[in-house]
This record gives sequence, structure tokens and C-alpha cells, in this order.
Amino acid sequence: MMGESDRGTVLFEQACADARRLGHANAYLLNLGGIIFMRAADFERADRYFQEAAEVLRGRHQPHSWVLAINRGWLSWLQGDDSAAGEVARELYTLLEGKGVPWRTDALSLNFLARACTAEGRLAEAVDLLVTSLSLSAEKRQEWFSALSLEGLARILGNRSRGLEGATLMGAAASMRERAGTPFSPGEAKRSVEETDHTRDECSPDLWAAAFAAGQSLAFDDAVQLALSSFPPAPDHLLYPFPTS
Repeated sequence: MMGESDRGTVLFEQACADARRLGHANAYLLNLGGIIFMRAADFERADRYFQEAAEVLRGRHQPHSWVLAINRGWLSWLQGDDSAAGEVARELYTLLEGKGVPWRTDALSLNFLARACTAEGRLAEAVDLLVTSLSLSAEKRQEWFSALSLEGLARILGNRSRGLEGATLMGAAASMRERAGTPFSPGEAKRSVEETDHTRDECSPDLWAAAFAAGQSLAFDDAVQLALSSFPPAPDHLLYPFPTS
């Protein structure tokens, strides 16, 4: 029997097909379709929708959407292709700079750029981006964006052999996701486990679970303050803009 979610997907695809047939393919609608399938871990269909959205924009001589770029990069990351995600990060940076978008005031852009820096081992730049993103989203009480930043900072703590501190931030992020109604998608859950496995191996399962539970019990402001206090101020002369090679 087809569930409500499956019926919704079928109806959405029918709407897209009707729009194509009438010559009214809409980049926003196609981008939304890519997000739906990406969260469902149907990466092949998600990629097709994102590619079609890009083609629609090109056909109308419209500039490439920076939101679409973030989604394409997120898809690459979910598929485990950090190299492709890094290339999209450079594309995104160029787009934002070219449009004069104040990218340092957009939490989602900062999070994605930080993920690319982390994958390339540029941890100082990643921390700077994530701390900036967390400060912005915390000020606006945006729990999902704040959770993304905490998760990014937790990964970096793990890379610095501070796994228990990372576990506490992961627990705080889990509570924020729960309150915001934005749980991990299947693809996100898989990659999160892959990226934090090494931090779990550095301590006993009981200690890791206790640190995670302690993070879950933190109030929003306390979790944010703990994360911000875990990192020193950013050094001067960080590598911006992104290098091209």
C-alpha cells in the first residue's frame, strides 16, 4: 500500500511532468524536488532534478542560483564525494562574491563552506566559518542552523583528539534538531556516523554516551556558549577567498 509520503512524491513528479510538457519548467520547483529526493536518499533522482534546475536557469540566461549550488554540494557530500563538494564550494564562493551577496551573514552558506574546508584539512578556516555561523543563527534562535554548526565544530574537536567535548556538542545538536523538527535524513545519519566513528574509538562507549547525554540536557544558550568557548579567536590572514587549485 502506498503511504502518504509516497503519494505526495508521485503527485509532485506529476506536477513537474505537467510543467515540462507545458513549457513551464520551474527552477525553484525542480530544486525543491532535488531536496525531497536527497533527503529520501534517492541520490540519482536528486541529481537529475538539480541538473535540470541548472539547465532551466541557463536556458533563460539567468545566473546560477547559489541555493542550488549549496544543494548540489550537499548532495556530493552525502554521496561521499568530498572532492566534488569542494569544487561546488568554490563555485558557491564565486557566485556569492559576484552577486555581492554578504555571504558572511548567511548561516547555511557558512556551514557548507566550512564543511568543504574541513574535508580539505583547513581547520582554522572551518572553525572561523562555523563560529560565525553559530553566532548568527543563535542570535536569531535558528535551532537547525545552530545544530549544523555544532555538528561541524564537534567533528573538528574529534579531529583534535577532543572526542568527549565533541560528543557533548553532538548531544546538544541532537536536542536542537529535535526541537526544530529536522532530524537527520538517512544519508546525513550515515555520513555523521562515518565522520564521528574515530572520535568514539578514542574513549569508552559509556563515556561517549554520558558526554552525549550531558549535551542533550543543555539549554540552547548554554550549548552555544560552550561551543564558542571551546575554540580560541580566529588567527589573522585566513585563506579567503577559496584557492582555485
